[in-house]
Amino acid sequence: MHLPRIKALPEVRTELIASAKAAIESGALDTPQNLEMAVGNLLDELEQL
Repeated sequence: MHLPRIKALPEVRTELIASAKAAIESGALDTPQNLEMAVGNLLDELEQL
């Protein structure tokens, strides 16, 4: 029942996930621009409630 749906999922790109995780952990993504974007997205979502 679920096996065909599972097989249809895209392949997990572990190297891309590891790279993103390392960037997050190192703080490389902690920039004022990213913070501004995150806050803006949060406020947009809150306005839709």
